[in-house]
Amino acid sequence: MTSIQGSSAKRIRAKFPGCVALILVVCCSWLFDVRLACGMDLGANFWNPGWHKASDCFQDVARVTGDNPWNPQFLDEIGIYRSLRFMDWDNTNGSERERWSQRTQKTALKQNPVAYEWMIDLCNRSRADLWVTVPHRTIPHTLTNAPSDYALRLCLLVKTGIDMGGADLRPVESRLLKMTAEDLIRLGGIKTAEPLDLRLKFYVEYSNETWNGVFKQAHDCCDEGLALGMDTNRWTAGFRYHAWAAIRLFRAADLVFGADSPRVVKVLAAFTSNPWIAQQHLDVLSDSRWNPWGVKANALATAPYFGHQVQGDSPEAIEQLRSAIQKSAEQSSRHKQIADRAGLKLIAYEGGQHVVKKAAIVNRNPVMFTLYQEYLRAMSQYFTHFSHYNHVGQAGDGGAWGALEYTGQPLEQAHKYRALADWAKNQPAATNTVPVDSEVPYPRIAMLWASVRKDRSLEGMARHDLIMTSAGRFGLKPNRAPQGLADGFAPESVPLTRERLAELRRLNPRVIILCDQSFYEYADSWLPEDHPWWLRKNGQRQQFWPGTHRTDWSNPEYQRKVVRQTVACQEVGFDGVFYDNLRLEKEPWIEVMKAVRSAVGDRFLILANCGYDVGNYDWLAPWLNGIMYESGWSHGRVEWEECIRKMRQTQTLLRPPRISVIERFEEIRDQAGWPNDPRKGQERPRDPAARRWSLCYALLIGDCYYLFSDSTSHQHDWHAEYDVKIGQPKGPAQRINAHVWQRRYDRALVIVNLPGAKAPYEVVRDQAAKDTLSGQTGTRFDIPPGDGRILLDPANEASSGFR
Repeated sequence: MTSIQGSSAKRIRAKFPGCVALILVVCCSWLFDVRLACGMDLGANFWNPGWHKASDCFQDVARVTGDNPWNPQFLDEIGIYRSLRFMDWDNTNGSERERWSQRTQKTALKQNPVAYEWMIDLCNRSRADLWVTVPHRTIPHTLTNAPSDYALRLCLLVKTGIDMGGADLRPVESRLLKMTAEDLIRLGGIKTAEPLDLRLKFYVEYSNETWNGVFKQAHDCCDEGLALGMDTNRWTAGFRYHAWAAIRLFRAADLVFGADSPRVVKVLAAFTSNPWIAQQHLDVLSDSRWNPWGVKANALATAPYFGHQVQGDSPEAIEQLRSAIQKSAEQSSRHKQIADRAGLKLIAYEGGQHVVKKAAIVNRNPVMFTLYQEYLRAMSQYFTHFSHYNHVGQAGDGGAWGALEYTGQPLEQAHKYRALADWAKNQPAATNTVPVDSEVPYPRIAMLWASVRKDRSLEGMARHDLIMTSAGRFGLKPNRAPQGLADGFAPESVPLTRERLAELRRLNPRVIILCDQSFYEYADSWLPEDHPWWLRKNGQRQQFWPGTHRTDWSNPEYQRKVVRQTVACQEVGFDGVFYDNLRLEKEPWIEVMKAVRSAVGDRFLILANCGYDVGNYDWLAPWLNGIMYESGWSHGRVEWEECIRKMRQTQTLLRPPRISVIERFEEIRDQAGWPNDPRKGQERPRDPAARRWSLCYALLIGDCYYLFSDSTSHQHDWHAEYDVKIGQPKGPAQRINAHVWQRRYDRALVIVNLPGAKAPYEVVRDQAAKDTLSGQTGTRFDIPPGDGRILLDPANEASSGFR
């Protein structure tokens, strides 16, 4: 028996009102209900700008212009949402738009439909994911086996901020994934927006409710499906055509972002009351006749409204709404089963109360706050994300859809919004981190525990692309004493940490921030000497470092504690965690990592230090986003082919996004610098050749972050070559001989002559190049054994950031 306290207990009490604070955990199911830890994200839909007060969203809806046209109160109020669905802002229902040239431009003073650039801008400002419903006529049945041209241009705009206008994309279709904003401008594109923040996801959905005969797109889909011969029944053909068109949309997203991009959520929308329609969609997706590329979706979406038949002034209205919530839950359960079988998440594209008779009366009743609490708890059993319909809109007898009736409405009057805000507040902090391999330029520099030498400022930390350091460094304090008993953080220390995280992300929007989680060994003061969590042999604690001892990783209670502490890091707002000193103990590692993944979900990143044993952790790799290859993998090595093969293999097994780190220490003479060495803290001998070859190796081996530090203290200098961004790799590394490898990037050729080579390697270029590591310019470069070069074409110096 164990007690669950803190935020986890709060969530359990919220789910089961009236339960006691002591929760019994059944031994055979040792982790508490992971849905309580993970929760359900909230999003919002927006009404057409002409359907509510102009000032609700824009300062002046008649003249949307300037850098910031948004109503500040509106920006503040939408801060509770993690996604914004712009179906009505794009006038999706009944849209006649067919070509990209017909879309609203950002420069138009009248924004209805609203330009995609303003949608992106709003998401960036509010740190919310972007959800676009692509007009149905942009994907006609005549498209056959081609991606949607409209969708390609939309995806490029979202990813790069470049509007490709009427430029022909067909010749470069296969290269769009690797093309930069500069490449697109050279093809005739124009920068019209900042790209969607790398941390944010892009939801792509084909049209809106094409099953709903009220809308013109439903009938058009029936015509298109019949034209393709997808079924002889008109409506069945329309349902199947929806999936056919969605595939052409998803294919465009794959070409621009990559098929496995964690940034993109490819949404198949279905009808809550009829699960058979969802199955029609999935059948088309799995049929190679209609899906020749094997395109995959990520999510099945429904709209779990409640209360359509309820009259708002009825004395039985409240109980009828409760019954309607239960009915919506039952319908959602059926779709959850379908989604699970297909390996998809279940999300809600719309939802909320659906009263259409005397709606204002019941919506203004304070009991609606309690009803929404019950409703959200019920929906959280099935949905990972819930997008409320809608954020703001006036209430009337025929409907009251808005969480707020108007921007600035007092909270005591806005019962639905207050319930949504309370729900959002109790969910894990919205980091929305999605570091994307295809967009963050190389070299990517990591900070591991220690800052740049003599610079502990946030500005110094933010120079790195990945930051991993202790919870205390961010200002967090343990929620229990002694520290080893803590499974979370003291509430009073969390606000300061969130401020620091926000400032780091402001300074470097692409930064990944991980919290170090000690689990393998503890300082002696962290637990009483007789505590059962210490690892013992013959009754004696097992020492790890001087002043530290091993913990008993096989203890189930200790495992639960590690999972809870990981969840606490997510709730604070970290992008992920770092587990140090992973060892070859397969059990219970896999079981524990399954529990961790269930608790934190797919977005949360896990980096583990197991780099001394290269290639020996493939059994765990699928649960990790990255492996830290600490310096022991490289010192004294002279045979490289097998090492490179193993590291490459392991990298392919990691779950995306992949964030492995290669760290190389200065040469450690006879292990000087380790905790029990009397020379610890002494200045290390400088080893610039090792810095050069190990950086080149990191750029060759895979898509890795890199650090060159002075010793096991992980302190380091910032070197000029870190500021020279060479773009993305053009392909895998090529082996020249046993020790020489090279890899081409957008703006440079990377070559390394690994330690153990018998002779220097000469590189001859047709045109002069500049070595970013030494500053040498020329056409001939000699690379000694144990050295490397990054040869930058001088024509690319300006765009690479070379100084």
